Amino acid sequence: MESDPEWDEEPYALPFHPLELGNEALRALFGFLLEGRPSPEDVDPDKVPLLGFELTDPDTSL
Repeated sequence: MESDPEWDEEPYALPFHPLELGNEALRALFGFLLEGRPSPEDVDPDKVPLLGFELTDPDTSL
């Protein structure tokens, strides 16, 4: 990777940043981002309903 003359640090070893790769994978697989600027077609992750469950001990009396 070419270094930026205005940046005093060494250039990043990979041609991409792992967090950016993770964000794009979330967008491609699930349609939303957790960080960054969402696109208009991205899903709002706070509006996705999730199912839950509760574990109980079958030996306890109700």
